[in-house]
Amino acid sequence: MNDTISRAAAKQAVHDTIVSASTVARVWDMIDQIPAVDAAPVIHARWIGYPECLGYDGAYHDEHIVCSECHSVWNIIDNDTERFDYCPNCGARMKGEADER
Repeated sequence: MNDTISRAAAKQAVHDTIVSASTVARVWDMIDQIPAVDAAPVIHARWIGYPECLGYDGAYHDEHIVCSECHSVWNIIDNDTERFDYCPNCGARMKGEADER
């Protein structure tokens, strides 16, 4: 498995460990030549129960949930969102059960 690390943190670790300035500079150059990955930070969110959401039939239902990150409203029955471990709208990773609002 590949690990994504901070280039700046790696350079700081080299600087803190190696005494010779010329060696530090050579290692920093090697670190700069390592290809970078295209990575985005992982956003964590949770499903929030939305018991007073107006349903498609014009009545209030308790079958809707909301993403705590992007606030998208999802119908549990139509979208089967309880099986999603991420929000289909923003991609946030869901942790835990839905909280009632």
